[in-house]
Amino acid sequence: MINTDIRLPFTLISGKEKGKTILITAGVHGAEYVGIETSKNLSRIIGPKDVTGRIIIIHTVNYSGFRERLSAVTAEDRENLNRIFPGDEKGNISQRLAYFILNSLSKKVDFYIDMHGADLHGSIRPLVFYPVAVDKEISKIAKEAAEASEFSYLVASTSRNGSYSRAALEGTPSILTELGGMGIWSKEEVDSYTEKILNVLNHLQVYSINSRKDIEITYFEPVNEIMAKEEGCWYPFFKAGDGVKKGEKIGVIKDLFDNLLGEYYSPTDGIILYQTVALSIKKEGFLSAISAIEEV
Repeated sequence: MINTDIRLPFTLISGKEKGKTILITAGVHGAEYVGIETSKNLSRIIGPKDVTGRIIIIHTVNYSGFRERLSAVTAEDRENLNRIFPGDEKGNISQRLAYFILNSLSKKVDFYIDMHGADLHGSIRPLVFYPVAVDKEISKIAKEAAEASEFSYLVASTSRNGSYSRAALEGTPSILTELGGMGIWSKEEVDSYTEKILNVLNHLQVYSINSRKDIEITYFEPVNEIMAKEEGCWYPFFKAGDGVKKGEKIGVIKDLFDNLLGEYYSPTDGIILYQTVALSIKKEGFLSAISAIEEV
C-alpha cells in the first residue's frame, strides 16, 4: 500500500476469457480465521482455465491484527477497520488502509465479497448481509447473489461505514458473509464456506460448478445491536440461532462479586443472530444482535 509499510497478501486469478472482475477479501478482522483459511482454499481450488474474467483475493486485509491475534482491531492504532470506511488518505494507518481498499479495489470491480466470521469472542449463525440503504439495482444484484450462496440466513443491512456497505454506496454490488467464530477454525467450516463462495462465483458467471442444493432461506430485517451499559461479566441466557420474544430477558451483567449490574431484554420478536460469548465486557461493548424475521 502506497506511503505505508503495509503489504497485502493477495492472489490474482486471471481467466483466458474476458468477464467480470470479482474482489474477495478476508481478514478485515484479523482473528476471523475461517474466512482467512477459506481465502487460501479458494486460491488453491480455482485455476485460470476455469475462470471467465478475474478474481482478486486479499487473504488478510488486517494483517497486523492477524499477526498479533487481536480481536477486531489493527495493531497500529487499535481501530476497528470495518467501522471507518470510507477511510482517509491522510489519516492513520487504519484510515489509509480503508481508503485504499475502497478507492483502489472495491470501487473498481464488478462485485465484492467480504468474508467474516464472528471474531475471537463472538458466536454467530452462518449468514449473509446484503445492503438495502443503497441504489435499488445495486441492492437487487447483491441480494440475488446472496440468495445463490446457499446461506440459509439473509439479513438486510443499512450499514454505511463497513467495507462492503461503503462499496455498495459507491456503486459496487457487495455482500458480507459470516461463518465461524470464537477464534477457531475447522476443515468442515472451511469446506462449507468455500462451497458457498463458489456458489456466488457461479451465479456471477465467473466460475462454473455443477451441484446445487435447494435450501430454505429465512430473510431478516436489519439487526438490533444491544450494547452494554456497564462494565463487568456478561451472562447470556441464549445461544446464537435461538428465538426470543419481545421483552424477554436475554442476559445479565454482574460484577466480580456476583452483584447484579444490569439486565438486558430483547427489543423485538426474532432470532439472536450473533452475540458476545466472552465473560468480560466493557461499558458500551457489544452484547447481542437480534433481528426480526422479514415477512416475504
